[in-house]
Amino acid sequence: MAILPLYCLTTLLQNVPGLAYVNRFLVAPVFLLALASLFRARINKWYYMAIAVLSAVSVIACAFTQWNSYAVVQAPRGIFCIVLVICFCARFDSYRAICQQNTRYFQAIAFLWTVLVAISIPLPSSWSIQWGGSPYFVSYVDSAFQLMPTAMIVMALNIICTVQGQRKIVGFVLSLVPLYAGLQGGSRTYFVLIVAMFFALLLTMRLTKFERRVLIVVVAAAILVSFSSSGIAEKLLNVTSEQQRAIAGSGVLGTFTSGRSDFWLIDIQAFFDLPLWQQFVGNGYSFSYNVNAAGIGNAVFAHNDFINLLMESGYIGLCIYLSVMISFFVAAKRKAVSKSQITLLVFIWFFNAFSNSFYPYVSSVIAFCLTGVAFSLSAVKHREENGR
Repeated sequence: MAILPLYCLTTLLQNVPGLAYVNRFLVAPVFLLALASLFRARINKWYYMAIAVLSAVSVIACAFTQWNSYAVVQAPRGIFCIVLVICFCARFDSYRAICQQNTRYFQAIAFLWTVLVAISIPLPSSWSIQWGGSPYFVSYVDSAFQLMPTAMIVMALNIICTVQGQRKIVGFVLSLVPLYAGLQGGSRTYFVLIVAMFFALLLTMRLTKFERRVLIVVVAAAILVSFSSSGIAEKLLNVTSEQQRAIAGSGVLGTFTSGRSDFWLIDIQAFFDLPLWQQFVGNGYSFSYNVNAAGIGNAVFAHNDFINLLMESGYIGLCIYLSVMISFFVAAKRKAVSKSQITLLVFIWFFNAFSNSFYPYVSSVIAFCLTGVAFSLSAVKHREENGR
């Protein structure tokens, strides 16, 4: 658990010579430690069964995979995500205790990330000309899809520290850099998610209604004022241009997904062209890449968890994934997490899973799990304050 927050730093600095390997190989010990913690603890037998079935489906997927660099990277992501989420489901109380004992450590990580990213803002190397020809803020990494998930981890750490007694003003200030990164990064999905996590922070601040409304108005006004010159504004202009509408070609959904819905149709058709028996186990980790390379001339995965898992691991893999995610929300609810916080958790997961992809991004999974624990901490604090 204590290793997980470090991902926001190792990912942010992965272009520093030597640190790229640290970031990649950190997944293996975390995965093994997560498995070990499950087998040491007394947990619901259903979780063991889910891991066993998922392992079997993963082996079958490997057998169908045409191995290349894409497939090697993609293969461990699904099982890592599911095992990590199961760990949090089964050991909510343990992870909550770790957060309570390591608040200063989490605060130091969030502060260091914030300082490093803030320093990088004026650097020309932190702005990358990408899709649509506009400059997007990427800090020390290569794209917003590497930077934004780390910002989500920092927001989650910020929520934990605020629940644990961090001053409200500190929590607010530390949230400004992730918000700026989301606004200038050019990823609409992550911008929405970071704003959602900012509202999650507000829910844990124990503000009065007046204070909360004032803060929301101030932040909303600041975002609107800076929006016209932001990477998000440029992205919206590009995606709604005549050229991009022609590329997206499938109406509102095509525009919203930057044309991804076009190759989603190709992916779904390829999946249903498989024999019925193979639809239950999928066609391996290279299937989506190969289909999209042939269909649109670009070897990319589906950027949609539900389609991607169907193609990789079939109905069985998708059912396990959905069951584990639902279990997480149920476990959070049992820890007295409020309905509004549960709704935010579901939104953070589903919006990401549908419009970009959740499980392939390790930092996104970590941020989501930490946010769930933060909400559980908030519920405990609320009970203590009310003497229950």
